[in-house]
Amino acid sequence: AARLGLAEPRALMTVLAAAASSRGGLAQKQGGDPVSVEPAAATRAIRAVYDNLDRPERRTFFRDCFSPDKKSAEERADLQAFLCYAITDNLPDGVDVLLNMRRDCGALLAGSGMRSFADEFFLDLLRPYFGAAGMELCLITPGASLAVKEALIAGEANHPLKTIDELDNRLSVNRPCFGYFSRVLARTTPMAYVHASLSHDIPSSMAEIHANDGAQPIKEPTVAAFWSVNNIADAGLARLQIGARLIKSSIYEAQLAHPSLTTFVTLSPIPAFRKWIDQHPQLEAVIEKVVPAQQLEAVQKSGMIPDYYSSEDASKAVANTITGMEWWADKELSDLLAQPLSALAEHYILQEKLPDSLMPNCFVAGFHLGNGATLHRINFLADTSKLGMDRSYGMMVNYHYDLETTCANKVEFKLKVSGPKLSRRQRAKLNNNNNNNNNNN
Repeated sequence: AARLGLAEPRALMTVLAAAASSRGGLAQKQGGDPVSVEPAAATRAIRAVYDNLDRPERRTFFRDCFSPDKKSAEERADLQAFLCYAITDNLPDGVDVLLNMRRDCGALLAGSGMRSFADEFFLDLLRPYFGAAGMELCLITPGASLAVKEALIAGEANHPLKTIDELDNRLSVNRPCFGYFSRVLARTTPMAYVHASLSHDIPSSMAEIHANDGAQPIKEPTVAAFWSVNNIADAGLARLQIGARLIKSSIYEAQLAHPSLTTFVTLSPIPAFRKWIDQHPQLEAVIEKVVPAQQLEAVQKSGMIPDYYSSEDASKAVANTITGMEWWADKELSDLLAQPLSALAEHYILQEKLPDSLMPNCFVAGFHLGNGATLHRINFLADTSKLGMDRSYGMMVNYHYDLETTCANKVEFKLKVSGPKLSRRQRAKLNNNNNNNNNNN
């Protein structure tokens, strides 16, 4: 790096262009003398300099790479080509370098119009390494390494556990766990993993999952329920669709091991449902809209609501009861609230959208519906753990994966949430991808 005169971020640009455009060749040293640059040497040099840049210098580097105002299109193409060619071809850990650069770029260009363009560029480079050829699906058993087990415990976002013994208990013969491992990164832990439960019935609660402990192996199971999907939190891996492919790959793997399987569903949380209810400024109006009047009146006239929460307005009485009481501790009252809460959950999943967007407010719903699944059933008090009650009043959802319709559903969802913004060419590409996927299945 010193021989090439790379003392500050903009001085990287000349060597980048030389390494990219001629795959080796001459670069202009800061003193003016030409220096021969071998691609591998240039890569090592630039990696060394990049690692030593501070945050402002890295911001300058990314702006020079991606700003349309500072470089010609040809020069920017050369700089970007370097990232594609020199980094990935000449460094054993080149993909890790790209992931680090993507993390830095996203943070340092936040709020800039360049960020979206830069991120799409990195995504295009990274996708081939995290597709089918770059990932390996493995069954994770109690015999897995300590590192893998610790990663599963640390990464569990839906149903926390603390000890190896707890994890080993989950990994029973009736509850397989599938993990996606990278073939290109120097990591021995999964990038994403999913817990499943094999049975003859679609589960409606976590209690059913826990009871299926493998003490009695299920013979010829017909239902595979995926009840905890986890991606390793990493900004460099965002939007690479690792989790989406994981579920479908796990379905095929489960079918190979158990040809009797015919039904594939999830048992999924509704993470922000309680927050949405508790903080909704017009909750009574939503309740009146989505809950049948007779169900509201049944709660209002039950005689089980304290005067403090009662109201002549049935929707207000129900809203007060849901948000103000520990109604789940009273079976009779909770039975009365089952239908109103289920109606609210269905409305939240299918109708509530993110601000200035057509995407579902519930990110879990957006994940599964966007992956081609359909809403099958709302489950009342399905997760009565503290986390389940705190996040969603215990509500959970079964999403159904029908492999014959997932591709078409995925395209339909994409068109629904972004159709007005898609060009004719983009719409044609979506439909073409759908046809190709159908042919491959």
